[in-house]
Amino acid sequence: MLGVMADQVLWKNKWLEVRERNGWFTFAHLPSDGVAVLGYRTNGKTNLRDFQFLIRHEPNPTHTDTFIATSLTGTIDPGYNELGTAKKELLEESGYSAEESEFRYHGWVYPFKISDFKLHLYSVKLDDKVPQAIVGDGTLGEKGAYVTWSNIDAVCNLSEPAQQAILCKLMFEKNSLLQSGRPSFQEIYMNQALDLARRSTCLRKKVGCVIVSDDFAHVYGLGYNGNAKDFPNTCDSDVAGDCGCLHAEDNALDKVVVPKEVPKIVFVTVSPCRYCAKRFINKGGVKKVYYYEEYRKRDGLEILEKAGIEFEKLT
Repeated sequence: MLGVMADQVLWKNKWLEVRERNGWFTFAHLPSDGVAVLGYRTNGKTNLRDFQFLIRHEPNPTHTDTFIATSLTGTIDPGYNELGTAKKELLEESGYSAEESEFRYHGWVYPFKISDFKLHLYSVKLDDKVPQAIVGDGTLGEKGAYVTWSNIDAVCNLSEPAQQAILCKLMFEKNSLLQSGRPSFQEIYMNQALDLARRSTCLRKKVGCVIVSDDFAHVYGLGYNGNAKDFPNTCDSDVAGDCGCLHAEDNALDKVVVPKEVPKIVFVTVSPCRYCAKRFINKGGVKKVYYYEEYRKRDGLEILEKAGIEFEKLT
């Protein structure tokens, strides 16, 4: 365990202080800690991959002569607390305004391991909010800055870690994003199908499927596409429609043991092919099929329609 000794201040100015502690060099951001804010829009969706996220573009001569994509951040000024600073920085750096009660706190991080500067993390839902002009704080580093709405991939590819840290928190707390009330059973089971699809090892398309009772009280079967049991977790081919994987619907149907006449609801991440549509018909009792995205061929949906089985795209 390291011995305890007082910090020795090696250098400081108005904003930074370089210290030596037990032979370690650290720096502190003066006069206080800071905040980072991630604004997002759900657009009526419930999956983070469908959300839009607010990214700021500003000059950063430390790294480049051009603008960089970064997060909304700021230090906690005298007279402000963490939450008040988050509200102020959101307005100054993006033009969006939100009440303090709309911000969600996600704890804090040390953005650099050689710094004792804490960055407090916030997210805020901005659906239906209209931005004002970006006023900034008057500093040269904010001249010409602007914001854009981007997808989750853009957030993950930012060159600094604040937004990724908030995004990770959101991924673990995604149920908290359903601000309109309790999620529907349709949303719950489709999210389960999407999670199951992540287990697939198919290189062409990862698909998940959940089959439940018509009152949503019982799960009858679930599955994802992949090779046969005890076979290698690889595709036989990379040819579209001939990868050799058992379909997610196949694997889910194999687990259904209730009689044919029992009503069933299907949730599948990709609309069924013609083979799987016919399997639903033969299994019996399938009343409706919810799908997240449409397969490249519509013949499976056409077969369901001929059989009188309802289907609906659910996103």
